Amino acid sequence: MKIKYETILGVIFLLVTAVFSGCINSDNVSAAEIKMFTLDSSIQINSYRFLMNMDIETDIGGSEMKMTANANGAVNVIDQKMMMEMSSAIPGANDMELLYYVIEELIYMKMDYFGNEQWTKMNFSDYNVSWDTYDQMNMQIDLLDYGEVERLDDEIIDNTDCYVLKIIPDLDKLIEALLNQQGLGTGMVQDVSYSDMVEELSLKLWISKDDNLILKAYEYMLMKMSMFGYEYSMSFEIEIRFFDYNEPVIIELPEDAENSISYQDYLLGMYSSPPA
Repeated sequence: MKIKYETILGVIFLLVTAVFSGCINSDNVSAAEIKMFTLDSSIQINSYRFLMNMDIETDIGGSEMKMTANANGAVNVIDQKMMMEMSSAIPGANDMELLYYVIEELIYMKMDYFGNEQWTKMNFSDYNVSWDTYDQMNMQIDLLDYGEVERLDDEIIDNTDCYVLKIIPDLDKLIEALLNQQGLGTGMVQDVSYSDMVEELSLKLWISKDDNLILKAYEYMLMKMSMFGYEYSMSFEIEIRFFDYNEPVIIELPEDAENSISYQDYLLGMYSSPPA
């Protein structure tokens, strides 16, 4: 049977239209594939900005404390620089403002507490801590890398279609990696099962379908343990929004931070007894 030339063109046109119209769509993408795409896309991140809201509740032997914190910041991944402004509040206590810079292996902190402002600095390499500790995006990638994933229903974040992944991490493996990252070593986790301490856990990521970048992260964890004869529980709930990927980020240390005192001297000044 002879196939008409017009028929062949019509079939080609329909195939091309199907591809570019999304008929080969994201519904068929598996959680494992989304994870792989997101890990690959994270390598291309040069800079970003973020907003973070955090709630922490602790209970030590029936003594409860709650703290809320809000932060906004910017990260220059290439130059390994970070800036963050944070405000925290504890009911019954003074609010605290914190301005935070990480530049050239130095951490600069401006604390405003009880109306007193003070710049301090420390070298994070002195504590065997790596830059990754201060990279908020890297923390999310670690969660994704050290866990199994499950795809949830898609959602829209800031007018952007997003995949939603639920992460089921290997807690002992993840925390061991984080401790190593912070220079604490595997000895800290010997004979300790963190999964036994975790009562509740929820980890989710919202990932843009356009470029496979994380737009939102949500973390909730409730831990319970016995310590020093007390029953201890702690819960934290964190939501982080990421935006302005690969936009220019210029992070410069304020002039008044040049006169920072060492953090060790600051602590000695706080806790030393006044002269008689």
